[in-house]
Amino acid sequence: MYIYKSKSKSGKHKYYFIFKDHLGIRRKFAGFSDLNATRALAGNIERLINFKVSGCVFDVLCASFIETLSERLRARLTAIGLLDLAYSVKAKPLMVAKKMKPKRSSHYIHEVSGGILAEYKKHIEAKGLSLNHIKVTIQNCSNVIVSEKWAHISDITSKSVNCYISRANELGLSIRKINSNIISLKGFCTWMTRQGYMAENPMKGIHKLKLNSDMKVKRRALSEGEINSLLEATVCSEVHHGLTGEERSLVYRIALTTGLRYNEIKTLSRSDFDLDMGIVTVRAKNAKNSKTVILPLKKAELTALRGYFTRNPALPHVQAFNGMQAGAGAKMLKVDLTEAGVAYENDYGKADFHSLRHTFCTMLAKSGVQPQVAQRLMRHSSIDLTMNYYTHILIEDKASAIGMLPEFGVSKVVRNGTDNIANIIPENEGYNKGDYSGKNCSKMAKIGDFEGRVNKGDCVKEKAVNSLDSKELTASSLGTRSRIRTVDLLIKSQLL
Repeated sequence: MYIYKSKSKSGKHKYYFIFKDHLGIRRKFAGFSDLNATRALAGNIERLINFKVSGCVFDVLCASFIETLSERLRARLTAIGLLDLAYSVKAKPLMVAKKMKPKRSSHYIHEVSGGILAEYKKHIEAKGLSLNHIKVTIQNCSNVIVSEKWAHISDITSKSVNCYISRANELGLSIRKINSNIISLKGFCTWMTRQGYMAENPMKGIHKLKLNSDMKVKRRALSEGEINSLLEATVCSEVHHGLTGEERSLVYRIALTTGLRYNEIKTLSRSDFDLDMGIVTVRAKNAKNSKTVILPLKKAELTALRGYFTRNPALPHVQAFNGMQAGAGAKMLKVDLTEAGVAYENDYGKADFHSLRHTFCTMLAKSGVQPQVAQRLMRHSSIDLTMNYYTHILIEDKASAIGMLPEFGVSKVVRNGTDNIANIIPENEGYNKGDYSGKNCSKMAKIGDFEGRVNKGDCVKEKAVNSLDSKELTASSLGTRSRIRTVDLLIKSQLL
């Protein structure tokens, strides 16, 4: 290997070096304008050749040198066979991005233009996912890469990810944001593992942080009276959050009768509404579960939509509610609830825009809709989510359910003698009220056709109302089979 200097047309000097690769082929590579930098580059390449010829694994110095190579030089070393393709990819930078600040935002974002993350972005774009999902996923990954100063694939390990989670907790990052970053990183690492960039997924043992019950957003369902007050007050209200009162009222009515989310309504175009068939189509790229769905519309909403589209003509591809702002559903609804005199939050929870979806599911349950049908309309993967989380039962509903139970009559059962035969006595008949006074107590009772009086220490027969013999009573007159007993139906012992 030898180094020489050559003069370019512009008059600047540049060094070149010539060497023989692992196959014995003579190669010529361009160096730098500095001699020492060119000598260092040539020495590192010669070191790579020695490892390649000997068949040994690259040491730490060689690995560090490969990771710092430019894309052009790495591609050339891979082309001549000095670097394996898999190892070349490992040395490829995770991200090449430019830091920028969007308009109307106080936060900086990273515009990804190269690296492995740019390839992953093209992959998820080809899958037809929503633009917002792609944006959030790439930003989450880029934020973690920048904060942890990861440069190459080898930097992403289970240990480094756990260090990021602990550091994010110390910095006060919300658990929801940390979990969102973990989900995005899991998708990125899973894709790299499937592509062969990683031998093992470092996110395999990483789990989301447990969200405390007090940190979860507790939502409530609106009552029928609150819904009517909201819609009546909204129609006549002024413009805010980019929509007129009529438009906001239509948006609320669509959400209450279809269960659509705010972003799903925002991305609807006029061609998605088929007013003749009475249906609305949510396209896969705009749906949360990435599946196209067709939902029916009620007649009242169809009439309102026809009138609105007639008064506001537009092309079919135009957004149905053109003024809807991204992420403004909760704030918009809060303003209208305040004007309608409806509490935004009470003991049952908050009433944000997603609460309209809870209200839709609750009204389906109250109307007697089968759980399987409600699950299909809500587009849930689990019936448990539909019935236990989105269906709300108020104390009034519980009281009305208890009131539907049948009335039960109460009867008294009296044991009437030594044979333990039970006489059923209705509430208004039975024993007469007796006078209990210490030991000398007396009690009047009326059982069957006899009257008796209980005194201290003895039992006395008073009289028989009918004509039966006063000494004994046959079994047939008592309604029993072949048994004879005394006339007295009361006995002396208080225990029986």
